[in-house]
Amino acid sequence: MAINKGDGAPMRFSLGVLACGFGVLSLVACGGDDGESRLLGPDRISENGEKPNDEPAPKPTDDPPPITCAADIPQPTLVANDGAAKDVFLTKRGVIFRAGPTVVQVGRDGKNKRQLATTPNVVSSWADDGSLVLVESVPDTETSVLRVINLEKLPEPDPNKPDQAPPTGIAAPTAINAGSIEIFASDATGFYMLAEAAGTEALYRVEKANPLAMTLLTSTKTDKITYPVLANGFVWYVKNGQRIFKVGAAQPVEGEPDENGIAPLLPALPPGPPQEVFGISYASVRLAVDEKNAFYSTGNLLEKRDLTGANPAVLLDTEKSKSKASFSTPIATRDAVLIPSLTADPSFKHIIRSVKVTAQGAEERLVACGRDAAPTNVVADGTSIAWAEAGKGVFITPR
Repeated sequence: MAINKGDGAPMRFSLGVLACGFGVLSLVACGGDDGESRLLGPDRISENGEKPNDEPAPKPTDDPPPITCAADIPQPTLVANDGAAKDVFLTKRGVIFRAGPTVVQVGRDGKNKRQLATTPNVVSSWADDGSLVLVESVPDTETSVLRVINLEKLPEPDPNKPDQAPPTGIAAPTAINAGSIEIFASDATGFYMLAEAAGTEALYRVEKANPLAMTLLTSTKTDKITYPVLANGFVWYVKNGQRIFKVGAAQPVEGEPDENGIAPLLPALPPGPPQEVFGISYASVRLAVDEKNAFYSTGNLLEKRDLTGANPAVLLDTEKSKSKASFSTPIATRDAVLIPSLTADPSFKHIIRSVKVTAQGAEERLVACGRDAAPTNVVADGTSIAWAEAGKGVFITPR
């Protein structure tokens, strides 16, 4: 037994003989682990914090740390803080986007911001390396104007002429409702759009040099067309959510190069009738196509088939993914499929996945993580990925 002296030093003496000589003393325990006996009353606590006959006290445990985005995922660069930004494009000039009535160009480092065009009636826009296309509504009508501006001939802004008139480009009036027009692809000489007029949905190729020259690729009065993409000389699309079709893109054909190595453009082939490639019955799909595969997301699955519709395979399941966020529309790039999140992950918030097809199936990594708002208008080229976030602006990150 230990007793504290006034100076705090313990003084010990043995009660072993005395205690063991009195069997009636129920308060005595003999033969402690250290060779000493200890007196333990019913309300006494032992030196290790236990009561007699108690189970050992459980040790407190800390909650596991929350899952966070990996440190090797680079933080994106905010190139423009326009919270209403949309219609984002990556071009050789930098990032082009629309904020309200104005189309803006900014460097990939966020510098050298300039206006390319502004019109109060613009509904949507499309940009590539050579052209800017504006879809404008005509007030008090169900019609529209397609305006094509040649970016190669766009004059540099003059700081001495702040009131310099914006470029007018080539304007083509149409009988199509501006709100129904979705431009989804372009090439060197034309652009492609989905539109609706008089109850008919249709896919068109439109010539940049003369937007009045439209080639009807296909149309329907009874079916719904969604997720059109241009790939391999065809426009691919989803009909009624579950059936995947393709139709000729009516693109000009390159002829034999001349002595200067310049290949002339020959007249386009007619689009021909649409062909059904494949269909599914268990979900609605969002479509992307590259040179070898057709990819489609069903919300929690990313699947692929070859370009004939054969050899279906699941590439990624949210249950086996790095994140539980469901899949939005896939974007096929040269070497991977990009998939922004449709819903937020409890730990990672909103993300962008990159999924690469491998001999073993697929290789997944996160290229953007921890986003408070869903990435929209996601675009990519060989080096960068850009997107818009509602209320935040336009972001860019390396591949």
